[in-house]
This record gives sequence, C-alpha cells and structure tokens, in this order.
Amino acid sequence: MNSTFVTLKTGITLDGKIATNSLDSKWITSEESRIDVHHLRNENMAILVGVNTVIKDDPELTVRIPNGRNPIRIILDSNLRIPLDSKVIIDKLTETWVFTSQNVEQDKEKKLLSNGIKVIRTSGSKQVDINEVVGILGSR
Repeated sequence: MNSTFVTLKTGITLDGKIATNSLDSKWITSEESRIDVHHLRNENMAILVGVNTVIKDDPELTVRIPNGRNPIRIILDSNLRIPLDSKVIIDKLTETWVFTSQNVEQDKEKKLLSNGIKVIRTSGSKQVDINEVVGILGSR
C-alpha cells in the first residue's frame, strides 16, 4: 500500500496572522524555524505555493543546507501573473511547475516554457482546478 505524507509549514504571528500589520511576511519566524524549513524541504519531493507568495516575497523555495536536495517548486497561478523575473523562474536551481487555468495568455505561457518552466493547464476555465492538481501530483 502506498502512503502519501504531506508536510504543512506556515509562519504565523502571535495574533494568528501570516503577515505583520505592515504586510511584512518575510521574517515572522525565528532563525531556528527557518533552518527547520530547509530540512523539511530537503525531505520532501515538492513545495507548493500560490502565486501571491511569489509576487510578494520572491522566494527561492530551495534547500540551503549542505548536500541538500531541492524540491520541485509548484506554483498555483490561475492567470499566469507570475513575474518573469522572479527567482523561481530565472535561477534554474530546480524544476518549477506552474499550474494554471484554461483562460491564460499564450504569449506568457510561451515565455515560461522558454525559461524551462513546466506549465500545466487544468480544466478550470477561470481558476486552477485544485482537485485536478492533487490528482496530477498524486500520480507523479
């Protein structure tokens, strides 16, 4: 029997928010927590974020521990709003997959593909079909 394990990590302020009042979300966790994140990434095959995380934080989503293995970066982006100059697009440090909807600009899709990004259109007409995403990820 195959088992699937999902690790969920989030940084939360004392009042239960994921960003401060100034909308700063980059360093709301401790140094120890940030080190733990790199170990979690090393242990998992993929890391999934929404496009707003990429737009607001421009993260690398890679492992920064000695001999670490970078997970596949998975971005949910219904309208292909991901900036072409974001780190997950230009750094070429690991595979990046962008799940999107059917109704996206083909020129942007071609630019992502030319940067080595795997673009996966789900059947949703306006939004990423999350059930389809889960099915695709589970099968791979």
